[in-house]
Amino acid sequence: VSSAREVSIIVDNQPALKMRTDGSSVVWTSPAGGKTNVKARLEGGHILQEFDSSDGHRVNDYTLSADGRILTMQVTETSSRLSAPIKYKQVYRRVT
Repeated sequence: VSSAREVSIIVDNQPALKMRTDGSSVVWTSPAGGKTNVKARLEGGHILQEFDSSDGHRVNDYTLSADGRILTMQVTETSSRLSAPIKYKQVYRRVT
């Protein structure tokens, strides 16, 4: 989190995706060239990042452990192309 009003999320070697934490949308261009509306908000110790496009909706729910060593991202993807939502999580551990 850059501040209480803005967050930057970096995935792989892509440029940082900067968003306000008030839920306002920004347009993001994916590595494949598609345009997606993205927004973020802080909610009870979580960063909720939402992507909306013509293909569907994705929510990334980020939480950081109390000691700052483990970042968990829970993902939910929904689309009219799917028979049911896809849910999974990724866990990142800080290496010291």
